[in-house]
Amino acid sequence: MPLTPILGPQFKVYRRENFSELMSSSNWFQMSKKRRTFSASFKAKVALEALQERHTLSELSQKYGLHPNQITTWKKELKGGAESVFQRKRGPASGLNKGKEAQMYQQIGQLQFELSWLKKKYESS
Repeated sequence: MPLTPILGPQFKVYRRENFSELMSSSNWFQMSKKRRTFSASFKAKVALEALQERHTLSELSQKYGLHPNQITTWKKELKGGAESVFQRKRGPASGLNKGKEAQMYQQIGQLQFELSWLKKKYESS
């Protein structure tokens, strides 16, 4: 007895008496697709191309296989984060390295003291 849909081809609802037959078929349940992940360099490439506006969003979405909303989101993120590239100032190192610098000077002083002590110890023997 073939399985017949009750509501139509787009709604796969089957009669109760045919359920065991449906369960025994191998492809009654399909796993959903895995979510795609994109690298930061790919996102930047697409967003920069969108900012240049040489192609429409629909052309870019067809070219890269993305939804236009995704390209728009990446474009907004690039615009918002572009300021951070230029926030770093030139000049001496920031205060974060001061502690590391002090630690290194302390270690240099200790090593110089040990060296001079070893030299005196060697000369006296």
